[in-house]
Amino acid sequence: MAEIITGSLFMYIFKETSRNAYNNNRREDDFRKNVINYFGFNLPHTDTSDEVLRELPPGELDALKAHLASRLIEQKFFRKFRFLNQSYLVAIDATGIATFDHKHCDQCLAKTSKSGVVTHFHYMLEAKLVSATGLAISLASEFIENDPGRDYEKQDCEQKAFVRLAAKIKKYFPRLPVCILGDGLYPNNTVFDICQKNCWQFIVTLKDGNLKTFQQEVALLKSNFRKKNVYRATKTSRTMLEYDYLNEIEYDGRYFSWVEGNENIFSYKE
Repeated sequence: MAEIITGSLFMYIFKETSRNAYNNNRREDDFRKNVINYFGFNLPHTDTSDEVLRELPPGELDALKAHLASRLIEQKFFRKFRFLNQSYLVAIDATGIATFDHKHCDQCLAKTSKSGVVTHFHYMLEAKLVSATGLAISLASEFIENDPGRDYEKQDCEQKAFVRLAAKIKKYFPRLPVCILGDGLYPNNTVFDICQKNCWQFIVTLKDGNLKTFQQEVALLKSNFRKKNVYRATKTSRTMLEYDYLNEIEYDGRYFSWVEGNENIFSYKE
């Protein structure tokens, strides 16, 4: 199984153009010797990998990925990147993985353009443990689904998928201190309830129009804004970051912090 899974991953890592091209590469002497030297085994024929993966339950790959991520966490690989030296930052976002001009399968999402063209596609909601260096590893994944006969609705579908994804994260990492990072789709009571139940922190983007009562409260408290300026300079420019922030804002039985940042970049003249 290690050979089959590794061989399947290598198709993407080596950016092979086709399964046939990959099979041709794996027959080359230098390629085969390098694989044996580094990994201690030969790579299987892609037909073998295809047959096995068609039968393998997706949950088995979910568990394998979680196990590999757990090993890195246990080895304290990401410990220095924790938020406030406590929680691991876990970014949640959707990504497209395949697009078709026909209905590929019963789970295909569909979107109709203004001109009437129907596009079929698959979307995945990802939970990635992220670091300040840009390194990110996947903790869990969940297919985004839609109600049959309806066009894809981004907000509704992603929020439903988050419920399932959060359950996976808690299942595979029950004691991991998590801080969820989400975009403007995530400031809602469903997300807040899940994070509270799982003892997770969260940082989400508050777009105009979201949580109107909360935003009205922030507007009323403008005179109490706390401010902080941060300056960064390079050889060619100077960046000034201006922050306004408030703590302990009560909303719907919970207390939140709010922060707004404005960035100004000034170029040096010769």
